[in-house]
Amino acid sequence: MHEPSVAVVVPCHLPLSSHTKGSYSSILSQDYGNICFYFHFNGLCHQAYAPSEEFLRHVNIYHKPLTITFSAESLTPGAARRISLKKINAEYIFFADSDDLFNENAVSSKVAIALRSHADIVISDVYYFSDYQTITTRQPPSKSYYLTSLILSIFGIFPIGIAYNLIPNSGTLVKYRECSRSLFKEYPVSVHEDFLFYTQYCSSGAKVAYSSSLLASYHISRHSTTGNKLASKLYHLDAVCSLIKSRPFVIVFIAWVIGLVFLPFVRLLHTYRPQNQLELYFNLKTKL
Repeated sequence: MHEPSVAVVVPCHLPLSSHTKGSYSSILSQDYGNICFYFHFNGLCHQAYAPSEEFLRHVNIYHKPLTITFSAESLTPGAARRISLKKINAEYIFFADSDDLFNENAVSSKVAIALRSHADIVISDVYYFSDYQTITTRQPPSKSYYLTSLILSIFGIFPIGIAYNLIPNSGTLVKYRECSRSLFKEYPVSVHEDFLFYTQYCSSGAKVAYSSSLLASYHISRHSTTGNKLASKLYHLDAVCSLIKSRPFVIVFIAWVIGLVFLPFVRLLHTYRPQNQLELYFNLKTKL
């Protein structure tokens, strides 16, 4: 049976620490066979970058193809991903953040789901944590995308998806479609680039698969634009405005405001996880 090729893309801006060691080890210990890894470091001096490169090569226990690039200039995560994506020729892309943790079967599980369901995008439930030391001693809380996936499957991107990115990026598997080649090569570089990417990727339609499996652990930091909720929403509105093509701005802005009103409800939805293991498949079209 054909095993599709998967490229794991990891933008890195942090110096080596116990936290990043744990993240890098979890990424490179994936049990999938036909896999390669692309790490791009940025915003570090060479003395801070060199130990990370040495550690990555040391923990590449399965001796898979590993590409590590470096730039001293600080880049957005999107700009760092774009550098790697320009080099890649794989059937699937697996996005990973350098401060998140992943089960060793994260890639293999999502490829199996993609092949079984013919999905273009595969997402799953996650744990989340703010302190790396605590995750090693006790089980962190979980975050589920089941109910928000149901919302996307029924209503599409309007209105809640305008104010809130309902498709996570880190830990998500995406099919490298020929019709989306230019989008991968010119991956968005602005803040909230993940919303821009998935909205454009699904603009002509895409099949999404959700799994209730807990395959990753997200690091949540208050110091990021994701952690700063006010800044996050303003950046999100700016991203939405950049995508408007066929709808009047006032309609999109009203949808964004409505989405903000529902935001506390959306966060509550993330707390519900199905008791039984399940998968959900749906088609999504996000043209603005």
